[in-house]
Amino acid sequence: MSLRTDYTDAFDVVMNAARTAGNDFLLVTSAVTIAAELAAASAAGKKIFTITLAPTYDPADLKLLGPKWLAFKSGMEEALYSEDVISSEVSVAENCGDVSTFQVDLNFTF
Repeated sequence: MSLRTDYTDAFDVVMNAARTAGNDFLLVTSAVTIAAELAAASAAGKKIFTITLAPTYDPADLKLLGPKWLAFKSGMEEALYSEDVISSEVSVAENCGDVSTFQVDLNFTF
């Protein structure tokens, strides 16, 4: 093994963990909240709306908007796609409006 391989192997482990955390955050942790918000928006006839969520997975690192955020975000997008929500219907965006918290916005357009 080389030093480069040591680095890339360790990096891949961290990125895969972040991607899995993003997927689990939507499909396990936030599924009930998202379903309720979607039902409420549908009942109100809304076609454009935002659901804001607060992930607990390493918010300090996610807030840096680096590779870990991108991996977490891709896990969230993968989870949405697995639920038949396509990219033209939702965008995932960081919400760093509050200095002390990190939130994620799911911006829906149906």
